This record gives sequence, C-alpha cells and structure tokens, in this order.
Amino acid sequence: MLSEYHKWIDPGIKYSSQAVGVFLAWILQRIMSAIHCSLRGAFLFVSSSQDALVKLGYISSPVLEKDSTLFSGAVMLLALIGFLSQASYGFGLPFPLNLLFLPVYVLEFVITQMIGSV
Repeated sequence: MLSEYHKWIDPGIKYSSQAVGVFLAWILQRIMSAIHCSLRGAFLFVSSSQDALVKLGYISSPVLEKDSTLFSGAVMLLALIGFLSQASYGFGLPFPLNLLFLPVYVLEFVITQMIGSV
C-alpha cells in the first residue's frame, strides 16, 4: 500500500526544500534591507542635523567631519539603535503607525497580486 507513494518522495523533498530556501531568502532580504535602511538613515540624520545646526547658527562649523572615525562611530551607534528598534517590532510598524499606513499596505498587496498573476 505504501509503495505507491514512493514516487512522490523525491518531488516532495525537492519542492519542500525549495520552499524553505525561498522562505529563508525572504527573511535574509528583510534583514539586509533593515540594515541598509538603518545605516542610510543614520548617515542622513547625523550629516543633516549638523548642517541644520550650522545653518541655524548654533555651531560655526560641523563638529564631525564625514571622513572621521568619530562620525562613522556616531552613524554606527545610531544605526544599531535603529536596527534593534526595527527588529524589536518584527520589521513592521508599531501600533498607531500600522493603522495609519493600512491603505499603503492594501495597495502593496493589490500591486503584488497583480504582478504575481501576470
């Protein structure tokens, strides 16, 4: 009785392995995107805040030069805080913001379904 199902073992292993691979690729892509976004956001925040302080007259020149180790350290520290906060929310938005951006999520779902059906 079970011998008739032996022909399904190899395709079952193949497709389940591919499904696990795709799932792991999605997780890794989400983590890599979060790291990139946190690094880019931290860089923009540190450099723009210095430029704003100079423009408003609170400081005469930028304290941290963009090529300095201290600038890189400040960016890395801020990026680490940003990444850990994203990871603590499961790479999603916290409560009030997820309701605010619900129409965007619905639009993304519709676009994904339209592209997937082509």
